[in-house]
Amino acid sequence: FVFLIAVPLTCYFILYAKEGILFLSGNEYMPAVLPMQIIMPTIIFIGLTNIMGIQMLVPMGLEKVVLYSEIAGAIVDLILNTLLIPRLVSVGAAIGTLVAECVVWIVQFAALRKEVTPAYKNVRYGKVLLATVIGVASSGWVKTLEMGNFATLLMSAVLSFGGYAIVLTVLKEPLVWEIENQVFTKLKGMIK
Repeated sequence: FVFLIAVPLTCYFILYAKEGILFLSGNEYMPAVLPMQIIMPTIIFIGLTNIMGIQMLVPMGLEKVVLYSEIAGAIVDLILNTLLIPRLVSVGAAIGTLVAECVVWIVQFAALRKEVTPAYKNVRYGKVLLATVIGVASSGWVKTLEMGNFATLLMSAVLSFGGYAIVLTVLKEPLVWEIENQVFTKLKGMIK
């Protein structure tokens, strides 16, 4: 589920970082576009570590692994921030945060390797990546319309995430079919 949600969100907001920053903050924040693009993959790592840490390690009585993973991430972030921020400013901070979240994931994955490897093997990475590429590509032309930031974000999001969902439906991704069936069942119940 994390991959199904986080991968398209990450890719979408890397492509539409400029429009998102301009819509939320204005021209004064244009220097934040590149750091936002760099930091976006943390969505994937944070989603995975929340599941592994909170939903697996803690119930297994391995809270210390969660603590150690966070400490390792904090140390890496501190070191990278110290080295990179003076030279790269906010880009350096974004790189430090991304690498730190990756370190947290590595520590937790190492602790749960036997338990989570089957789940990681069951992810249909090819389908998710293909659907993401098609979804994001189907919205790319919206940037050329110069409609304003909100309209661009709205139209591109509908095209990108709609295309993503359609591709996964056509490819018969089981989790997507399950979610769609639940939505249609609830809609039928509301109509009756």
